[in-house]
Amino acid sequence: MTPDEMAELAGVQVPGEAKALEVLAALDALTVRIRAADRIEAGEIVAEVLRDAQQVADCALLARTRPNDWGAWLLSLRAIRGMATAADALNRAVKAENQPPARLTVAGEADEWEGPDCLPDGWRAPDGWSVRPNGVWRDTDDGVEMVASRPVWVVAYYADVDGHGHSIGLAWRMIDGSDHQQVVPMSVAADSRGIVPLADDGLPVTSATARLLTLYIDAALTANARILPRAAASGRFGWMPGGGFLLGSRYIGPAAHAVQLMPDDGLKQRAESYSVKGSWEGWLSEVVAPAASSPFFWLTVYNAVASILIHPLDLPDNWVIDRSGETSKGKSTLGRAGFSVWGDPRSMPSWDATPAGVEGHAAMLCHLPVVLDDSKKAKGGSEAISAIVYRHSGTMGGLRGKPAGRGRGVGVRVSESWRSAMDSSGEQALTSFTQDAGLRGRVLCLRGDPLADGNAAVQITTGAHEHYGHLGTRVVELLTAEGVEEWRERWDDAYRAAREALQPHGAIPGRLAYVVAALMMGRLVAESAGLPAPPDDVDPIGMAQLAAIAAGGDADMPAAALQMVHSLAVAKMSAFWGRHESDRNDGTPREPGGGWLGAWDRGEDWDHLSLRVEVLHEALDRQGYDRGIIDRWRERGWLAPHAGMGNRAKVRINGEAVNTYRLTREAINRTGG
Repeated sequence: MTPDEMAELAGVQVPGEAKALEVLAALDALTVRIRAADRIEAGEIVAEVLRDAQQVADCALLARTRPNDWGAWLLSLRAIRGMATAADALNRAVKAENQPPARLTVAGEADEWEGPDCLPDGWRAPDGWSVRPNGVWRDTDDGVEMVASRPVWVVAYYADVDGHGHSIGLAWRMIDGSDHQQVVPMSVAADSRGIVPLADDGLPVTSATARLLTLYIDAALTANARILPRAAASGRFGWMPGGGFLLGSRYIGPAAHAVQLMPDDGLKQRAESYSVKGSWEGWLSEVVAPAASSPFFWLTVYNAVASILIHPLDLPDNWVIDRSGETSKGKSTLGRAGFSVWGDPRSMPSWDATPAGVEGHAAMLCHLPVVLDDSKKAKGGSEAISAIVYRHSGTMGGLRGKPAGRGRGVGVRVSESWRSAMDSSGEQALTSFTQDAGLRGRVLCLRGDPLADGNAAVQITTGAHEHYGHLGTRVVELLTAEGVEEWRERWDDAYRAAREALQPHGAIPGRLAYVVAALMMGRLVAESAGLPAPPDDVDPIGMAQLAAIAAGGDADMPAAALQMVHSLAVAKMSAFWGRHESDRNDGTPREPGGGWLGAWDRGEDWDHLSLRVEVLHEALDRQGYDRGIIDRWRERGWLAPHAGMGNRAKVRINGEAVNTYRLTREAINRTGG
């Protein structure tokens, strides 16, 4: 597509276009005269053009603005017998007219033309190259060669704080005359193939000019190395090396270790969500006050604050706070209130995302909480929810391959990482989507109606839209100013107290003790930053402890799975050898249509319930239980395997030795079977 066609699509009038069309018409008329003349007269016609500076300038205008038309006209001139030399002479004159100054010393001099605002003072084009309003040019023995049809500048140099490589800031003039700045990885700027996709962002590059443009970028970087601003930059939010914190695009912390957000359009859009609006007093009166009677609210806020404590206090794991209950009872409203601790709740995402999408979101936020609303929207249902919770709690993205060099066929991509809390809401508890006991040790489920009435929900939502970002800013300012040593000591005390309170109630409550302790720390830090304490009759930490204890009752998955298997056996008793039906005439056992499920002695005098291996596996899979539960059964002494067979035992069914899992009667009785 020609520049004119692009301009037409963009609704832009290219400067000089109308004049260029007039010149083209005049040249076409000139061609008619030349064809009608003899060779001597035809040469004189071209010589008149060469002697007329204005006509040469007009031809140069046509060559700049409509190069294809200029080239086509030259070809038509060359096609006329005896005019090749004249065409070459005219083309050289036009190239000389279009040749820019040998060097642009300062791209922004008032007597020259305006460069972009981001161009450093003293910037210069490298030797042998020049930048002017009509593009980037390269000096050659025959004159100049166009590198880009619009100006391009190298304006900054960035080093990623997480060691993800180096980047440069490129700026270029768009077709509408505006200037665009973008951070480009060095691996892209140095690759003639890699740089071409930037044409989608407006960079004046084609596959034909890409090699020259990468050479120019490298030369410009070298020529301006001493004056280009160098910055520590980050492609994520959260804690930075040196003790500072990047909250959206705002750096809070020691000035000597300042970090700026990579000026990337996607990051910039998300950073705008983590800003400040309204007032602290407004947030207290319009968000906190209407929600103060709800322990759910306080835990949601404490969780939002505790998220950024995971990294500096080196807490043991990520976790999830999940609010569940009937629809329209305030779960999402409190999610928005929690989001308002850090930014604009209108940007709160939902569960309508893929595991990979949530992984990328968590990596970008890094230490800020991941808030997901309405779990019923999760793509992929229960499997996706389990995958997302596990990925988040794992603190690092999955391993992914990449093409590798140096004789190796496959390499490994750098995995993104994060240390944060998650906030979730939905009609069903997250733990109800799976029977996996491991997930229950990562999720603190808060069940019930979070708000007393709909009026409070409306008031909180309205207030959160008008006032946000204040508590989070106060917390970061507190932590970066005072350091975290004192808080580490207080964490030890909180964790010890939570373990002592919850470990007697079982493994899962003991596992959730660190979540309760983290919420206690979130409260301490938030109140030190100015958050008022809950009313005397509201005990959010007590509610968190009760939720952890309740999780213990829910989480004895081995017992629940055994109960399920026994129920299946009772429902299909005649499909078990020993309790089968027989032919009334000859007593031949009647094999069930689906085959034998296992063996179970008839009457009350039985010791074992045996299930065929494939039958038990299918039952566990169908009900959403992990097959690892079989190992838990053996650890508890609920299986009676044969020596050398692992968890299995050989049992005779209708004369045939069959591999089974033998469950003891004592285990079934103990679990309520």
